[in-house]
Amino acid sequence: MADCRCKYTYEDDAFAKRHIWTCIGPLGALHLHISEYSEKDHEASGGIEVHYRHPPDYMQDKAPSQDECWLLKCPCWHDGSSMAASDRWIPLWQGAPNDHDGIFRALRSEVASRFNDVGFLGHLHGLRVAADA
Repeated sequence: MADCRCKYTYEDDAFAKRHIWTCIGPLGALHLHISEYSEKDHEASGGIEVHYRHPPDYMQDKAPSQDECWLLKCPCWHDGSSMAASDRWIPLWQGAPNDHDGIFRALRSEVASRFNDVGFLGHLHGLRVAADA
């Protein structure tokens, strides 16, 4: 698993209950947010956001998405998906809404997979990052 700093935040307002998990690793971060509209049925929407410290191959020719990322506190290349949240992350949360350790385990695994991918690391000019066992 990846070496990450992880945090869970809960926000409650008139529109929704928001669950927010972040995992920050050496090469980037993941930000999962799920907005719960019905506590009874755990009806929800959300997104999984990826914050890269260095551009992945498909963003090599692009300027950073943010000059100072709110999560990484440095320039970042940002991408995200509500479909991935709907297909994978929301069902995981719905199965055990209070299992934050389970969400963090899955996020750490995703950080290790996403940021240790050969296609991503290939352009970092010799930087080596070992995946955790």
